[in-house]
Amino acid sequence: MTQLLAFLARYLLTVQSEKLIVTTQGPDVISNKPIDHTNLSPCNHEEADTRMMLHLAHAAEHSRRILIRTVDTDVVVLSVAAMTRHPHLQLWIAMGAGKDFRFIEAHDISKVLGVAKAQCLPLFHSFTGCDTVSCFNGIGKKTAWDVWSKCDHVTATFQKLCCASFELTANDMSVLERFVTLLYARGSNCHDVNSARKYVYKDWPPN
Repeated sequence: MTQLLAFLARYLLTVQSEKLIVTTQGPDVISNKPIDHTNLSPCNHEEADTRMMLHLAHAAEHSRRILIRTVDTDVVVLSVAAMTRHPHLQLWIAMGAGKDFRFIEAHDISKVLGVAKAQCLPLFHSFTGCDTVSCFNGIGKKTAWDVWSKCDHVTATFQKLCCASFELTANDMSVLERFVTLLYARGSNCHDVNSARKYVYKDWPPN
């Protein structure tokens, strides 16, 4: 697969096109026209979705309207968050395939959410379950989103977790636990997971 990708990357540069073509070959970034690769190379992202954000940042230096083609929800989430750093952009996501294909206006979604929530969206996405993190049993994104909408104070803690260097305090843990308890026991006053577990199972018949 690595050899195939390297071959395709080299082949792209031979295509006669007036458009600028930028691609990666291993950690190196190559293009069919001379451009400054300083902010692109070396590219050590393991996942394509985060690499796309790197290319988005570079493209934003030269364009005000950008289109990303993907079938990955993670890319949509990252794109909405990226709009907080590029408020001048119009970013369209060509999402899905076949009858499920649609265009998503990442810039409009980011504006509706506001800076704080848009920045936290990747953290919320991973916290509630993504490709590499298990989801909470029986809890979908819609349920988690509804709880977040009614639990705005968790946003500040999510923002702290988004920082490269952060110190998680006991109060932060309490806020996160309260958020988790509300996923399962919305009507309760539980503030820790153990209390919520007792609340949820209190009416279950004994074995």
